[in-house]
Amino acid sequence: MHPVTHHLYRHWTIYLGLFLSALCLFTALRIEWFNAQPYTTKLPVPPDSGKWRYFGSPSGLKEMMERKYRTDHNLPKDASFTPQQTAEIETRFQKNLKLQELDDDFLVFVSSFGLLQYLITPILFALGLKLQSSNKPDTQFGIAFTIIASLCGLLMLYRGYFTSLGW
Repeated sequence: MHPVTHHLYRHWTIYLGLFLSALCLFTALRIEWFNAQPYTTKLPVPPDSGKWRYFGSPSGLKEMMERKYRTDHNLPKDASFTPQQTAEIETRFQKNLKLQELDDDFLVFVSSFGLLQYLITPILFALGLKLQSSNKPDTQFGIAFTIIASLCGLLMLYRGYFTSLGW
């Protein structure tokens, strides 16, 4: 067997661990970034808060904002808006639309990468333990993988990625 091929094959666990570590850290840090945004859903979502849902259509949001504007300003239901009122509603609508789209992106990320974290973290942890019990040069990688898996797993459980989806 060629020495280079043997060397690459021998360290497949390290390459796999590096990939899984990067994926775990990316997922955990991205969810923490979303969670730090001011107007997104905060994890963990309380169990009594209902289901975290996709936003739906922008037209529904605009109609809701127009109804709220009429109610707040004591306008009749069939009254048309002045150009100034229309501009004010449109400005509020665009702001709320961007915030809702950010929240939807958060939901999609948690329901994909966040759920994948439940599979990847234990694999990375086991891989780290395996490398710690193997030969001396790989022990440092094993310790690093175990620490990364532990931290990402704690964040995953603390934020409740799965339970926050309300499934």
